[in-house]
Amino acid sequence: MKLNLFAKELTDIIYNPKLDNNIIIEKWTNLKNEISKTHTHSRDISKIIEILEKIDKPKTDIKILDFGCGGCISIFYLAAMGYTNIWGVDLEVKPELNIFLKKILPSDENLENRISYYKKFPLFFQDNEFDLIFSQQVFEHIKFDKSDPTIDEISRLLKINAVTYNQIPHKLIPFDYHTKTWFLHWFPKSITIILLKLINKNSSFVKEHLWFKFPWYYNNSFNKKIGFTKNLSYERISEFVDTTANKNSGDTLKEFSGFNRFLRIFIAKLSKNRIIGRPVRFCFANFIMLELISKKNV
Repeated sequence: MKLNLFAKELTDIIYNPKLDNNIIIEKWTNLKNEISKTHTHSRDISKIIEILEKIDKPKTDIKILDFGCGGCISIFYLAAMGYTNIWGVDLEVKPELNIFLKKILPSDENLENRISYYKKFPLFFQDNEFDLIFSQQVFEHIKFDKSDPTIDEISRLLKINAVTYNQIPHKLIPFDYHTKTWFLHWFPKSITIILLKLINKNSSFVKEHLWFKFPWYYNNSFNKKIGFTKNLSYERISEFVDTTANKNSGDTLKEFSGFNRFLRIFIAKLSKNRIIGRPVRFCFANFIMLELISKKNV
């Protein structure tokens, strides 16, 4: 089941005021059944599942934190797969999320609020508490001077030999999906804001909520502060496919269109060439979303 379809169904279950409790549980059960039949998961969640499946513990014992959980789509997807020791933090939290999570967790689970608002560090968790911490497109919204403290906090919360997985849009990605513009965020932020004003784009959002850094900053910071860090962006390039060509792929380009779509498919095909594939992946890996897996050493 594709993550976007799951998100659509989940949103209706949580926020539709016309549904009574019996229908809510019935719809959630149907969603769980759909997930149980899914063999190929969307890229946004598949790497998280890969990491979890390598942890030698029962699903219910693996403690997971979604850092910057937003609408908690990933949390509920994992819950549908049987992971119940799941937590989330964000700067804003809708009360409906905790209400619904309490309905679907087993009765023997601790039913305190699992999804919490936070304003500053340290978070309210103990040291070395989580087996997996992940973030999905969160770090570009963290101010420049807060990035290092955020990584320090993730390191504090991770158990020894535990893993953090982070999807991070960054400064070198040619197209910014927040403003729907090409290349403008390559300039210093102050100039980007001026240019966006000139073309009547949402410059205030960039000023208040976007803080792009270069990919090597993130790679070096996670490697230094947490431990050995692997960049998965190299392998992701060759996994881009056209949905019309392979409907079962876990990483499709359904959300892309026009030149953006053409360019990704073209680069993906080049990356699979036996002669030039490796240099193509090396050259273009820094121009797609960063995916980092870091293992805590000490």
